[in-house]
Parts: sequence; C-alpha cells; structure tokens
Amino acid sequence: MAIKKVMVVDDDPIMHRLFQRMLEKEYEVKTASSGFEAIELFKKETFDVVFLDVMMPQMDGVETLKNLKAIRPETTVVMMTGFTVDDKVKESMDLGAYEYIYKPFALSEIQAILYKLTELGEKR
Repeated sequence: MAIKKVMVVDDDPIMHRLFQRMLEKEYEVKTASSGFEAIELFKKETFDVVFLDVMMPQMDGVETLKNLKAIRPETTVVMMTGFTVDDKVKESMDLGAYEYIYKPFALSEIQAILYKLTELGEKR
C-alpha cells in the first residue's frame, strides 16, 4: 500500500500541528477538528490513512468511524485516545479500525504504523 494522503481528526489543534510537522515531508496531511468536518472532507477527498481521536464533542470518534466506513469501507483508520476507554476500543476494532494508539504517543509509534501499512501492504 502506497500511503500518500493522511487525515488527522482531533478537536485539539496541537495534534493537528504535531502530525503536520511529523508527516508533511513524506505525506499530504489534512486535518479536521470534528467528526462532522471529517465526514465532509472525506466525501470530497480520498485518504489512505485516517488518525481519528475517540473523545470529541458532539460526535465522538466511534460514530465518526461508522460514518467514514459507510462512505469508504476500505480506508485504514487508526483510533487515538488519551483516556482509558476499553469499551470504545473494542467497539472501534469491531467496526473495522486498524489499530489503536494511546496519547501521548511517540513519533516512532506513528512511523511504525505507517511503515507496516506501506511495507507489508496491510490494509483494513
């Protein structure tokens, strides 16, 4: 799988900047601040990987995941959270999330996921 385009969905603008700095040299990175914004962007553009925060106001990450998968089920989605939400982890994985990472995470964790997807050709 050749990864070219990544979307980051998080209500925290610091996460947007973090991902852009980490990934902008190798990937096109787009950001969304809410589930609603992510869905609208997702309808217009195709992304190879979506990093999606679980805990967001109005529409949480699980509900956003359901909507994204309904639009493009083949898209790889990596869930992110800074909270212990085991029920949300299980539900997200059951809905087709590829992986789960806990904040704060190291750059190496993101790189490892992207490497695995690229080199091994894994995609869910």
